[in-house]
Amino acid sequence: MKKLVLITIAFFAASANATSSLNAVKEARKDLETRTENQILEKLEASRLQDERNRREKFESLNFSVVNEQPVQTAPVAAAPAPYVPAVTTPLVTAETADF
Repeated sequence: MKKLVLITIAFFAASANATSSLNAVKEARKDLETRTENQILEKLEASRLQDERNRREKFESLNFSVVNEQPVQTAPVAAAPAPYVPAVTTPLVTAETADF
């Protein structure tokens, strides 16, 4: 009976030690995953920041001079009628009038 109790206690001790070791490995993995995700997010945000800077530089390089200018009012111009051009008629050339 004493051997059975000792074996049971040893089993639970080993089991508790294995569970403790398993939890330590899980925690180490979770910590490594968290650090990896944070590095990925940092690089992603840095890339997004650089892209936004590039867009801003391109936009600022465009010359927009209409920021505070008043719109120019122009009077509508009526279309002038087309000038009259008489039709030019050419005489009909027939076999009798042709110079062959």
